[in-house]
Amino acid sequence: GKRDADGAGPIAIVEPDLQLEIWPAHTFAAPGSRISFWINVSHTDYSGASAFDLEMQALLPEALAYEPGSAELLAGPAASFDEQNLHWHIDTLDWMESQKAVIHFNAICQGQTGDRLTASAHLTWTSQPGESQGERTGAGDAGINDYHRDGLAVVDVMDLSLNKTADPNPAPVGEILTYTLTYENLGNSSASNVNIADELDPGVTFLSADPNPSGANAQTINWTIPMLIADGPHTISIQVLVNDTLPDGALLKNCFTISSNELERRPPIC
Repeated sequence: GKRDADGAGPIAIVEPDLQLEIWPAHTFAAPGSRISFWINVSHTDYSGASAFDLEMQALLPEALAYEPGSAELLAGPAASFDEQNLHWHIDTLDWMESQKAVIHFNAICQGQTGDRLTASAHLTWTSQPGESQGERTGAGDAGINDYHRDGLAVVDVMDLSLNKTADPNPAPVGEILTYTLTYENLGNSSASNVNIADELDPGVTFLSADPNPSGANAQTINWTIPMLIADGPHTISIQVLVNDTLPDGALLKNCFTISSNELERRPPIC
């Protein structure tokens, strides 16, 4: 059989092999909220050489608007950045040093409740410095020179609504006042550990609530719903006694808020 001219025997071929990941800080977002995304590029266990001329791009749907100035390189070699196209270029990702690149940026959710938004990332690289477009197509035999990767990140748009009414209004001093909290999951996915908090005015005394509160601290009452599906609206009834020491025309201030594991806590509604 044939032998190598130098008699060295078979020669192993090594290639750079990279993985691409993109993920959001939370897989749920409310309309108008900020979503943080991370992109990670690193060598896989199958990689055996440095990668060159890395081209990365984040592709956002219309309902996700990039927040200008939010992109930053958190780890890895220096990268040039085209903010208009959300495109990064890295000259070399060293294999011997197990280099990786980590990028962070924010987007504003402009979707409607019930929407499912998909952000994607695209990566290509070469095995030698310089423009080697043929290696970026993924058309190599049996995956050889398959130097491109794609990643996806999915965000479901959901929201929690909370409103409050009082009866009677105005309320006579020394009489019972009934507050009604109406809450609802406006998305298509369940919300977990939903917390509703109601801060009563010092001018009233709490009597009862239906359903019973999960806890109370001074004038603040709260309810925890382990899992809230989109089947509302639901109501909470609170009865308080208007203190007879209040002057005529006094205004009762009442603040309430709703949050869940999926959505960041918002300022109270007062």
